[in-house]
Amino acid sequence: SDLNRGPDDLPHLAAKSAWHFNTDGDLQGWTPNGYLKAEVRGGVLIGEATGPDSVLQGPGVQIEAEKTGQFTIRMRSNTDDYAQLFWSTATSSISESNSLRFKVIGDNEFHDYRLDLNLSPQWRGLITSLRLDPSWQTGTKLAIDSIRFSN
Repeated sequence: SDLNRGPDDLPHLAAKSAWHFNTDGDLQGWTPNGYLKAEVRGGVLIGEATGPDSVLQGPGVQIEAEKTGQFTIRMRSNTDDYAQLFWSTATSSISESNSLRFKVIGDNEFHDYRLDLNLSPQWRGLITSLRLDPSWQTGTKLAIDSIRFSN
């Protein structure tokens, strides 16, 4: 369907790089699938892992990796766990090599988790989609206050 079309003919994605879940019901393009129930309520995205592979599929993005090497998520969890951020680029899809894991503290308090994305050789070029696996354990209850990328 995009044969013989130029870049100006395709839909333009906003260059959004931060999400704050302040409006009840507005997931801001993040879609739970796999084993995750999620909703936005009271200024946070509230989730519960209903299986071992909880997934929040991110919205389509246009993030320039060279200008945006830091990822910060403000999140709380009731379970000591790991979370994982995945991304795709204009030339590579979401995969294990296009990801970074981080340890999550399960004390039901909000923590700012910061990742230096420049540590991954795959963080390069134009980032086109995101995925967050916020928990690997069934029964984990979590809340996300914000997600942001910066330089």
